[in-house]
Amino acid sequence: MRRIKEEGREEGREEGRKEGFAEGEKQGLDKGEKRGIDKGIVNSIRNLMESTHWALDQCMDMLKVPDDQREGYAKLLGHPN
Repeated sequence: MRRIKEEGREEGREEGRKEGFAEGEKQGLDKGEKRGIDKGIVNSIRNLMESTHWALDQCMDMLKVPDDQREGYAKLLGHPN
């Protein structure tokens, strides 16, 4: 009986580790995807500013950057907005 309980505990621990690993992996992938998207948008804004000599807000207008994300991109670009 004691051996059965111990085996059950070990199976439970192993299942918990697998679930924890899968959740951590998903969170890491989601975070990496967000960083990649942000990097692409920042590069697009920077390239547009350099090519057209437009102001930051004008470039974000052209790229249709949502209002609630503009401050964050301005900070990433080193602009006080």
